[in-house]
Amino acid sequence: MQLFNSIAVIGLCYFGSGFFVSRFFVSNQRNNPLFWLFLSMIIIPLYVSIRSVLGTVFHVEILLLSAVCFWGFLVPHKKIFTLLPENKKPHIFLITIQILIALIFFLGLATAKLSLIHNIHDVISDDISRTQVVISTGYDLSNPRAYRNITKPLVYHHFDSVLPGTVFRLSSLSAQQSMYIHNILEYIAILSFLIYVGIYFFSTA
Repeated sequence: MQLFNSIAVIGLCYFGSGFFVSRFFVSNQRNNPLFWLFLSMIIIPLYVSIRSVLGTVFHVEILLLSAVCFWGFLVPHKKIFTLLPENKKPHIFLITIQILIALIFFLGLATAKLSLIHNIHDVISDDISRTQVVISTGYDLSNPRAYRNITKPLVYHHFDSVLPGTVFRLSSLSAQQSMYIHNILEYIAILSFLIYVGIYFFSTA
C-alpha cells in the first residue's frame, strides 16, 4: 500500500500539471509523457513561488492540483501517448550515437547517487546540503526554515527542491529517496530534451 501511495504521489506531482498545460499545445508532443514531465518540473515550483505571496502553500494542495489536472484522461483522445517527433525522419546512425552518449551520461549520474536510495551516507558532498533543503521544503513549502538554524528563513535557493520536498512529505519515501527519484526524472527530462533537439537538427522532413 505504501509503495502504491508513493508511486501515485510521484506520478501526479511530476506529470499532472504538465499534462494539463500540454493540452494548450498544438504540436504532437502534447501527447509525450516526457514533455509533461519537463513542463511539470517548471510549473509546480513557479506555482509555489507565486502562490506563496498569498499565504501558506500546503503540500496536499500540490497533489490535489496535479490530480485535478489529470481530468483530461477521462476525455477520449485519438492518441494519448507518443514519443516520436512529428513529421521527422531521423538519421538512425546519428541519433543512435546521441542516445548512447546520453545513456552513458545518465548511468554515470544515476549510479553515483545510488547510496541515496538505501538511506546511507551521501557519496556526493553537495547532496548532504541538498537533502537538508528537501527536508526543509518537506516541512514548509511557503517559508522553509534554515536547516542549521530553524529560527531563520532558508535563504538558499530551493526552487529545485519543491517537488522532492512534496513527495517526501506525502509519501513513505525518505528525503534521500525523494531526492534520488527527483534527480533521475530530472536527468531523463534534460537528456530527452537534448535528444529531441538532436532529432530536429539531424532529421529530414
